[in-house]
Amino acid sequence: MLSNILPTGFSRLLRAIAVLLTFAVAFSGAHAAPISITDDSGRTLTFEAPLKRAVVFNRYNAEFVRAVAGMDVIVGVDSWVTRDPTYWPNLKDGMLVGEGQREPNYEAIIAQNPDVVIFPRNGSWQEAIKTLEPFDIPVVVLTGWDVLKHVSNITSFGKMFDAEDKAAKLNEFYTGHMALLQERLEGVERKAVYLEEKTPYRSVLRGSGWHDMIEAAGGRNIFEDVASPRSAAAFTITK
Repeated sequence: MLSNILPTGFSRLLRAIAVLLTFAVAFSGAHAAPISITDDSGRTLTFEAPLKRAVVFNRYNAEFVRAVAGMDVIVGVDSWVTRDPTYWPNLKDGMLVGEGQREPNYEAIIAQNPDVVIFPRNGSWQEAIKTLEPFDIPVVVLTGWDVLKHVSNITSFGKMFDAEDKAAKLNEFYTGHMALLQERLEGVERKAVYLEEKTPYRSVLRGSGWHDMIEAAGGRNIFEDVASPRSAAAFTITK
């Protein structure tokens, strides 16, 4: 064997190098397995490697991506994010890719060369899938404003961006406080709540994140039984 004819010190050095190479190969293959998630559309999407460049629609989604993966992975956002530069100090010129989650600018999206585009379920994701498919840009539907899907959403973001440890910590923070809230609300009578959305006299219905927040906080939405003819999450009160 080679180790029998080489000086002892050099032989040990070769063995150390071999061990380091073994660890390096193992580490480089740590994420070789495909990453699969199931999104709000019911589709299962598979990625061959962690995602590095994301266009994100909806400020709640952007909030969670930043918390889990950091701002560096976000290469495009809609105008609801860019309107608040103080809260988003790391925004750069050219990151605006739409006036909102229902008005994407596809030329701007494609120009960012993203690994993924993320929409909430009330955004224009169906149109985006068809438009971006020829450019091999996948669309993921995750809804950051959905309180009831917080844990699964954060878990999916953690998988997509190779940040599962941070995702787990954020979920632990969330579930811990939700458990404390439920503990302190036990036996407490629910209070009737009227909540106005950002528009005057516009209140919220079942299916909206606001409704679920009211209930989670121990309240009772006074419009919980109102059915909207358009299956909307809010409606305007008229005389």
